[in-house]
Amino acid sequence: QPLEASGSPGFRSGPVFSPDGASIAYVDGNAPYSWKRPFQIASLAGGPAVKLAEYDIFHSGAWSSDGWLYWTARYPGGIVRIRASGGETETVTTLDVAGGERSHRFASLLPEGDALLYTVGYEGISDYDAARIDLWDLKTGTKKTVVDGGTAAAYLRSGHIVYAKAGKLLAVPFDVRRREV
Repeated sequence: QPLEASGSPGFRSGPVFSPDGASIAYVDGNAPYSWKRPFQIASLAGGPAVKLAEYDIFHSGAWSSDGWLYWTARYPGGIVRIRASGGETETVTTLDVAGGERSHRFASLLPEGDALLYTVGYEGISDYDAARIDLWDLKTGTKKTVVDGGTAAAYLRSGHIVYAKAGKLLAVPFDVRRREV
């Protein structure tokens, strides 16, 4: 069923559903073709969308049970977050520019919501099949690489990380407690 917010013409992308399934956040406008680029939230029960922030380049994201939306707003840039109720955008991950990092994208939360998986694009790769998947601890602000060569990871309740590489969907066992493959 189309959302009221999607009834007007335009480009919408990057849907992120709230943990309770009652709302959706998405981008309106296509970055290469639009000067208007709002990141918005709308109730699935109806009503107008509310603008949360502006974006430069958007790369999907995650919505935590404590009300934070994690996403990529800029290129080059890291993961940022904003409250679903609105407010200022906050930096979460920072690029290692000296190490050639250019983008952190495709944020995905681990089950307890205290760590993110995300794709790291860096200088010298020809496509995101060669990217890396890192884990960012939201409490300590530390990172570690969990998969070298792949993109768009997500944790499954089966105890696996699934990710894309070379047109395939791959899965590896993942210990969520130790936070390693």
